[in-house]
Amino acid sequence: MKTYYIQKEDCKDVGWAYEIEGKTYNGNLIIKVDKTIIIKGNQIVEGNQIVEGNQIVKGYQIVEGNQIVKGYQIVEGYQIVEGYQIVKGYQIVEGYQIVKGNQIVKGYQIVEGNQIVEGNQIVKGYQIVEGNQIVKGYQIVEGGKSILGHCKWVVYYTKSTIKIGCKTKTTSEWEEWFNSEEEFETPRNSLAFRQIYKTFRMAAIAQELDEGVI
Repeated sequence: MKTYYIQKEDCKDVGWAYEIEGKTYNGNLIIKVDKTIIIKGNQIVEGNQIVEGNQIVKGYQIVEGNQIVKGYQIVEGYQIVEGYQIVKGYQIVEGYQIVKGNQIVKGYQIVEGNQIVEGNQIVKGYQIVEGNQIVKGYQIVEGGKSILGHCKWVVYYTKSTIKIGCKTKTTSEWEEWFNSEEEFETPRNSLAFRQIYKTFRMAAIAQELDEGVI
């Protein structure tokens, strides 16, 4: 299978990054540049893809083999990887994501649609998935997962703590706090406070049932 290389002389230099137009590569693709690479449009790689820096894809991305990104990755459409995927920084996918092998993200991960991982998933930071998530192997999330309720704050849970906004407590400490009269910022007799409490309860249930967080 043919291997394609993209180097800085193949790109348009826009100062902080290099730009290329998205296209289909009928083989493997190796991107070796010394700045962030921006792919303007859709990219299809019919083999393996290795990116030795940061990658931004402003369309969808399909990799029919394995994908390794040695920096962060942002995909503004959907992403399909038919092999394993390793991202050594953070990853943001603004559409759905399908990984048909194992997935390792060594920073945080945000998926704004649905996510399917047909192998094992390891996220060494926090994880937010705004749609449905299916992991067909084991899942380990070291930093905590978000609960998407109607709360005005982002709520994360780990195996032992729950973070609401900037405040982190154990579940029992939060139970004591909600049963007290103390207020932080939101009045207790407000709809916003009731939504915070409902989201906390969702996080407490997820914390108890989720075997993937540590």
